[in-house]
Amino acid sequence: MPGMAVFAFANPFAEPRLKGGTSAVAAPVPSAPLFAEPDRGLALAPGDAAVLVGFYRPDRASAGTSAQVSLFQFNAPTGALAHRDGELPVRARSHNRKAVLEYRLVRLPPGDYAFGGAELGPFGQPFNSFCLAAPLVRVAPGEIAYIGTFTPYSMKRMEHGRLADALAFHWRPEEARAVLAGHPELILRLSTRLPENGASFPCRARPVAAYAIPASATAAVTSAPSGPN
Repeated sequence: MPGMAVFAFANPFAEPRLKGGTSAVAAPVPSAPLFAEPDRGLALAPGDAAVLVGFYRPDRASAGTSAQVSLFQFNAPTGALAHRDGELPVRARSHNRKAVLEYRLVRLPPGDYAFGGAELGPFGQPFNSFCLAAPLVRVAPGEIAYIGTFTPYSMKRMEHGRLADALAFHWRPEEARAVLAGHPELILRLSTRLPENGASFPCRARPVAAYAIPASATAAVTSAPSGPN
C-alpha cells in the first residue's frame, strides 16, 4: 500500500539480522554444563525418551538472556496437536542465563513433536506460536534426540531498525556428543537427526509466526561424512 513500509526477513526468529552485527564476548567459552530436572537426575527410566537442547550466548546482545523452547506433541498424519486445550507443552528451559553455553536434558513421552513456540525472559506461556510453520522432531522410545542449540535475543534492534525478539538456531551435533561423553549410559541413546521443517498446526490466541531450520544447517548435514547417529 502507498505510504506503508514493510520490513520482513525470510526467517527472522531463527536467522535474525542484528543491526551492527554481533559483538563477541571477551571471555572464552567454557565447557558446557549439562542440566536435567533437579528432582530426577540424568538417568532415563525404561520407556522414557528425552530431548537435548543447547543454549548459546556468544555475544553481548544475547548475554544474560533466559530462554525456553516449547514442544507440542504432534500428529503428523493429520497435522493436529495431540495435546488437549489447556494442557501445558513440554518446555525446554535454560538453566543459567549467565552461562555462555549450557545444555538441558528434558524427558518426554516418545512421539512426534513440533516446535510450538518460544519465550525469552521470565517463564510463562510462550511469547509466540510457530503454528504457521515449525520444525518437527521424532523421538523414539529410549532415545535422546538433540534438537538444536539456540541463541536468545530479547528486544534487540534489527537491520530494519525495529526492536524484535529472536531465537537463533545453530546445529552443533559434535558439541552435543561431547556434552554426553562423560555419561556412557546416555551417549549410546543420542540421536542427531536434524529436525524437519514444515509442520503446521492450529494457531492459538497469541502472536503467530513461522520458524525454520536454516538452509546452512541442512547443507552442513548433507555434506557431513556418513556415520552412526
